[in-house]
Amino acid sequence: MTILWCGGEDVDTFYYDGSSTYTYCDESFARIGSKGGVYYNKFTPITSGWVSAICCVDTWAGCRLFGLRDSVTGAILGVGQGTSASRLQLFKQGATKVVLTEETSGVLPSNSVGTANKIDIHLVSYGVSGQVLVYVNGNLAIDYSGDLTSLSASGFDHVARLKDSGSTISEIIVADEDTRLMRLKTLAPSAAGDANDWTGTYEDVDETSIYDSDKIYSATDNTDFQCNLTGMPSGTWSVKAVKVAVRCVDSSGSTGIQLGIKSGGTVDVGDTQTASGYWQTKERLMTVNPVTGVAFTPAEIEALQINLRAKAL
Repeated sequence: MTILWCGGEDVDTFYYDGSSTYTYCDESFARIGSKGGVYYNKFTPITSGWVSAICCVDTWAGCRLFGLRDSVTGAILGVGQGTSASRLQLFKQGATKVVLTEETSGVLPSNSVGTANKIDIHLVSYGVSGQVLVYVNGNLAIDYSGDLTSLSASGFDHVARLKDSGSTISEIIVADEDTRLMRLKTLAPSAAGDANDWTGTYEDVDETSIYDSDKIYSATDNTDFQCNLTGMPSGTWSVKAVKVAVRCVDSSGSTGIQLGIKSGGTVDVGDTQTASGYWQTKERLMTVNPVTGVAFTPAEIEALQINLRAKAL
């Protein structure tokens, strides 16, 4: 049982409409919420699993919040606000939106743009005879069985936030296990690390919004950039996974990048990834600490540094 993907900032997207970043989120975990049209980075297609997000809902009835999407057909299975802003709705969307069911008790607090509501979608099975359970703040709100298919989609490979009203989402987690007790903490660059052989500093890569004019770089093989990170949230937590995400480019075709960490004084770098001739995000998801071979501890997260290595191709 494992995390399949996680994210929530601009760097975690392969499409956004230019107005995706917004401030409404739980700031003890996230730096921003996303609004507008946002497609998050892809993972291996799934037909069952869990997807979780923190939603700050607006007062607009009919707003689509988020859902699983198939990048081939564009089919979506998602949740939104129903005939009143406080009602939760399950829908599928191909050429048009089709409402599958809507709860009537009003589980979404209305007029609460700044209030974080945790929504967990459990796709039990996908198909003509499929099943979906939806939870709001840990409580079951929707249990639907029926035809979930549209546009001949065979599965889902990313999360989508659709362009409706001012509602925002953040802290997105996709997993093959129950996500109801999970949260996502953004570890942002916060200080210089132990080494930096690149041009630029952590202050050039600590923005919440994509800004490609502000960057760090190196064309020298085996040079490292390290920076310290914001640590764990308050409370008692275990760590299911750590993801490193870096937006990069290399027009020469000669230099790639390795995404890694420095933990307990030891550097671990992953496989070399090609930085192609246009800006794109590279990711490395670690479900265990690659230095120790076992799960990350909260103490290790507090002291963790990102390590980026320039690598000749």
